[in-house]
Amino acid sequence: MYKELKGIPLKYNEALADSAIAKAYYEELLYNNMDALNMLYVATTRSKDYLYIATMTKKELKLSNMGDVINFTFDEQFDENGVYEIIEPVIVESKSEESNFINLNSYPTTTRLSELYVPSAEKHLKHLVNIEKSGRKGSLLHDILASASNTKEVEDYAINLVLQGIIKEEEKQQLINSALEVLNNPELKEILDKASESIVEKTSLMPMGNCTVLIGY
Repeated sequence: MYKELKGIPLKYNEALADSAIAKAYYEELLYNNMDALNMLYVATTRSKDYLYIATMTKKELKLSNMGDVINFTFDEQFDENGVYEIIEPVIVESKSEESNFINLNSYPTTTRLSELYVPSAEKHLKHLVNIEKSGRKGSLLHDILASASNTKEVEDYAINLVLQGIIKEEEKQQLINSALEVLNNPELKEILDKASESIVEKTSLMPMGNCTVLIGY
């Protein structure tokens, strides 16, 4: 019958101790007592200065909860009013008036948060200026090819880099030659000549921040 029903709501009481589910009843009883004992431990070990515990008295002493356990443990130590008191003076440690504060003439601050609000164009230039030497040429060449699609645009962009102090005058021609070498690559040039429109990274970004996605087949 239990197998077909799978679950039956029962009233938790002592009568279940003599039923077919006595094992489950005693397991639940054990877990409940363990939880109550843990709660009593926490309550008696967290007090700072004073601890008061109140329990209910019963005419017949019967262990059914943690209050009964306390009553049973201190049964012979309660006075006529049912009070068991342990009086111990509370030791108050005097706190040293000396402080470990560090006096600073100025408070250290950082500009890392303000860098988030630097315009993207300025961030880009700062990156080109501070880039490591090993990858500097490649990054500059990529930057030129991302913004230029013909010889004039390459030369104009390189001149602009010189004017901004990002590259030296003697570096300009080498970068122009490297960029034109890529643009004038026969295989690449054949593909670009067939295109009806030339889209570089700069022109692929829309005014509202949208991006044109290019898919090749």
